Amino acid sequence: MQNYREIPVTPNLEEQFDYPVNNFLYDCWVDDYSELKDDTLNCHWHDSFEFGYVLSGSFDYFINGTHFKLKKGDGFFINARVLHMAIADNQEKENQIFGFLFPHTLLTQGSPQLFEKYFQPIIESSIQGFHLQPTTVSQKQLLHSIQSGQRLTPNMPYFELEAITQASKVWKLVVEYVDTQNPMIQAPHRSKEQETKAILSYIYQNYANKFTIDELCKQIGISRSECFRCFKKFTNKKPMEYINEYRLFQASKLLKLSTLSIEEITKKCGFSTSSYFGKQFKELYGVTPLHYRKNNKLKTYF
Repeated sequence: MQNYREIPVTPNLEEQFDYPVNNFLYDCWVDDYSELKDDTLNCHWHDSFEFGYVLSGSFDYFINGTHFKLKKGDGFFINARVLHMAIADNQEKENQIFGFLFPHTLLTQGSPQLFEKYFQPIIESSIQGFHLQPTTVSQKQLLHSIQSGQRLTPNMPYFELEAITQASKVWKLVVEYVDTQNPMIQAPHRSKEQETKAILSYIYQNYANKFTIDELCKQIGISRSECFRCFKKFTNKKPMEYINEYRLFQASKLLKLSTLSIEEITKKCGFSTSSYFGKQFKELYGVTPLHYRKNNKLKTYF
């Protein structure tokens, strides 16, 4: 049984992460989607700009609900505070994406003029991001610049200086690309994004309670059909499917980190009976809750 890596997020879907070098606002990584449940990077956002380059495999990628296919050699840019998610093709042997991110403050600290001239216009524009393919000179330049970030590691000499150089180079190319190419992933969906954040926030705060989709819609102030459209666009799942999986995910954490009984976990995670909880858990995780606990015991309990 595989232990999957989790993407920590707040109730409004903001990703929580630590930069590898204290107080230096740049991070880089390789995402291996076989380490993620259902080969899926769940919906989230952050204040930083994100860049990615596909090392292997293929993906269905969603930037603020806009869907496109990524294959080896493709790349992407995601604007700050934009919802995004990805699903790897599980028919591929390997699905990996190299990525890095940084906030505008990495390059504009102490210089409001730089922010106003080179960053604010893009942050406040309708541009959510863009899909990069090696089909034009400008896209090839951006892809090469993103790919070259792989040489950076936090323990290398002069990492901070190298990272600032990398970030400056790629951002210059982004500004040039936006000025000349008018990239297409723009947002008629800003309101849908806010609705989705509100829906998911409600679920994260109330998953322990029993509620219907109609009750959820009433709390958010949207129609049932709009709720289903938001879920399809941003999570590629039906509302109850997503809610059930989130409850089971919370239950899996309690099984690992607590000494609570199965009955107590059943109630804490919003399930009506322990038998129904056990059935749902086994369907998703492949083992019973007790078997899962036995094989995933951690030292810290509460």
